[in-house]
Amino acid sequence: MLFNKNGKGSQELYEITGTFAAATQFASVANDVLDAERAVKELIGEEIYNEVATIYQKDTPSADEKALLDAVRRPIACRAVQLHALLSGVSHGEGGRKIKVDENEKIPFEWMIDRDDRAMRERYFRAVDGMFALLASKADLWKKVPMSEMMSSCIVQSVNQFETVFPIDGSQYTFFKILPLMMDAQSHLLARTGKSTTDLQKDRRAVTYVVLSALAVAMSRWSLSVFPNVV
Repeated sequence: MLFNKNGKGSQELYEITGTFAAATQFASVANDVLDAERAVKELIGEEIYNEVATIYQKDTPSADEKALLDAVRRPIACRAVQLHALLSGVSHGEGGRKIKVDENEKIPFEWMIDRDDRAMRERYFRAVDGMFALLASKADLWKKVPMSEMMSSCIVQSVNQFETVFPIDGSQYTFFKILPLMMDAQSHLLARTGKSTTDLQKDRRAVTYVVLSALAVAMSRWSLSVFPNVV
């Protein structure tokens, strides 16, 4: 785990997010941290995750190591706090679900909770984009990212090229989320046309088809809540 060194996990979450209460018992959020770490580990791959775990245990990491550690821990913290918030407003006991409110506090309206949930998701998406930006700036790390190999085989080679067809506000997270669907559309196009991948890369109509086909499938299969507001 990339948190709770010396028993200061809650303080670490507060320092990264600025919203998590440092006085909260870390045990109450530990499972959320594990779930968030699992999600980020799938994005960056086990090899990079293990490198970051080793850096976390160091007392004095180098500047580059610290930058990598911070970039990976931020989306984990944002996601963990988001998951924790989904259930922390309601307690579960023998008498069923209850809400405890101090006399100086008020229960937020449902629309306030929905907007806060969306804001926390957006923060997580931005943190993931920041993590990918750092990894992309280091070739030795980027080639270890699981999706980087798939991206090299796609006729849509980058976020910038994707945005020539449809704007996603530079979101690498959104690009990688849709990438497998673009590969499916590309395979279909290769089978239909008999052209090579290199030929399709040069064909503006092919790129447009792959992007829009992937988006159409994504919109029909997934809830919009899994995407940033850019979609």
